[in-house]
Amino acid sequence: MPTHKDLRTRILFAMVGLTFFTAILSQIMLQLGGGARDKLIDLSDQLNFFGQEVIFENGLPPYISSAGVYAPESVVFGIGFTIVGAMILWLSNRVWRETSNQLSEENSTIIHLRTNHAGFIAGDICGFVLIMLAWTPMHTKLVQHLIMATIVFSCSILWAVLVTISRTILDADKKWREYKITRLRWTLLCIAFLSMQLSVITFVLISPTISALFEWLLFVSLNCGLLTFYTVFEGRGFEEE
Repeated sequence: MPTHKDLRTRILFAMVGLTFFTAILSQIMLQLGGGARDKLIDLSDQLNFFGQEVIFENGLPPYISSAGVYAPESVVFGIGFTIVGAMILWLSNRVWRETSNQLSEENSTIIHLRTNHAGFIAGDICGFVLIMLAWTPMHTKLVQHLIMATIVFSCSILWAVLVTISRTILDADKKWREYKITRLRWTLLCIAFLSMQLSVITFVLISPTISALFEWLLFVSLNCGLLTFYTVFEGRGFEEE
């Protein structure tokens, strides 16, 4: 990554770092907490998923959101992701403004401009809904939680896709190591999108544990994709050695 960072780049890195820290720490607390976390949890009264009852016979599966059920990990989960949501709101605004300024100096098309505006909206929706999701536990409000989680992941992917499209001409020559930034972004976003589909499919056909592993793959690939936004705040032609 670049050695000379402005404040916006530092905040971007801090946001992704806090996201990983919150998810991993709260998950460790969940796995070590014991008690009700390891007992059968029947949520079939709230949702029947494609004809399959939602019953976790071995306790909470290792979904990221499982850490938002019981205290004290739910406190870490709630506070951490509330801050992350607020940072996403700030970051989506900065990415939109900076990209708008850079596009005004280039021979940009209406597609670049419109995808930049649409990305700003997707980013704001993601940040706002994440703040609400942080305090919507899955064991008491399962349907609302699943809707919010779907919105957060979908809007995060959409935000990254739209930013990538809007910055096609701006990031065309930028690289990280020997990889083109745009190619790296598309690779990570494809992994994130496929992981989201596989998380749903494996829940229905295999097990919640396998489904949770794909959710973590979605989480990691998506956040790594967001890290590549550092190019928004670097001059054209920047290349990481």
